[in-house]
Formats: sequence, C-alpha cells, structure tokens
Amino acid sequence: MAQGKPVLSFEKQEYDLGVIKFTSKSKKIRFNYTFKNTGSAPLIINSVQTSCGCTISEWTKKPVQAGTKGHVYAILELKGKIGLIRKTLFVYSNANKQVVQLYIKGMIE
Repeated sequence: MAQGKPVLSFEKQEYDLGVIKFTSKSKKIRFNYTFKNTGSAPLIINSVQTSCGCTISEWTKKPVQAGTKGHVYAILELKGKIGLIRKTLFVYSNANKQVVQLYIKGMIE
C-alpha cells in the first residue's frame, strides 16, 4: 500500500509593500504566510531560512495534518532600510517540492 504524501500550498507567496514611508514608529513589519496541507500525510516544516539578517522567521512547529492550515511568519526590521527591498524566505519541508520560496518586496522612503 502506497504511503500518502504531504503537499505544501501557500495562499500567497509574495507581499508587495508598494511604497511605504519610514517613520520611527514603523521599525518592524510582520507578515503572515498561511499555508494548507493539501496532501494526504502530515506536513512538517523543517526550517525557514531568510536571505538576510534583517528578516526573522517563525513557523508552525507541530506537524500539520492533511486538510489543515499552518503559518510561516516573517518579521522585517526596517531600521536603516531605505530604497528598494526584496527579501526571500526559503521554506524547507517534507513535501514533494522540498523548498518553497516566499517573497517580500517594496520601496521604503
């Protein structure tokens, strides 16, 4: 009998900030990437790596059962960031496509 496989399906893989004004109050922005396990076996996020040290990642640590949702969070530190930004998160899991890329882009003035 064949084992089922998890499938990692994100609702949204990119946040486009457009142009935002940097103020002393906007030091950090938090992003929520919601995903669903559309496969037939538990999905495990092994790790999430970011393209730079200005982005912190958090994620659902428990196995995500088939048909249920989980989250990957990114916290972007804006301090000292002016100009065009493009950040990437690399999501490693036990799904068929083992690495999924998530993006944050925009312009900070």
